[in-house]
Amino acid sequence: MLALDDQGRVARWHGVDFQQHHPLLELGKKAAVAHFSPDGQWCLALEGDGRGRLLQVASGQETQFAFNLRQVSGAAFSPDGRWFAAASVLGVGQLWDTASARMRANVQGFLQGTHSVAFSPDGQRLAIGSNGNEAIKLWDIGSLEELLTLPGQGSMFNATAFSPDGSVLASANSEGLLHIWRAPSFEQITRMEAEGR
Repeated sequence: MLALDDQGRVARWHGVDFQQHHPLLELGKKAAVAHFSPDGQWCLALEGDGRGRLLQVASGQETQFAFNLRQVSGAAFSPDGRWFAAASVLGVGQLWDTASARMRANVQGFLQGTHSVAFSPDGQRLAIGSNGNEAIKLWDIGSLEELLTLPGQGSMFNATAFSPDGSVLASANSEGLLHIWRAPSFEQITRMEAEGR
């Protein structure tokens, strides 16, 4: 388990007996987000003043980089750890290459702030949670093309996740209302295309 304390220290806790290990990163009180990659090889910490740190957990090697995204509200790694993405309440998301700590793209086009990010299980799609009629926007990672916008009710969709098979996307807003969207099957798509819809 990864924890960020009120002093801005990122610490790892052992998952069996929850004994605290020594802090992995000392960030100070400006730390905003801390996250592990799914394979446990990387620890990401983003600070509120626009700095970022990546730690290779096995080697202990740390990379500091200029993140340049203020007021970070959420972050996530792709399933293979190749990418990480972050959202900001200022209405911008970013996609980064993990190994090089270089930004690949600014993801924009939101009328309001962004509050959560999630990668599809196959790592090919990026979902970013926002507000109301832009509850979720979905991008293709390869082309960086915006694929669709899913409307919802309420504001601050701050918890977004895909189902393990990638066919369902869920996001909860600040009022605690959970929205669920299901992708049509290939059979349904074929039938709708044949019917001219």
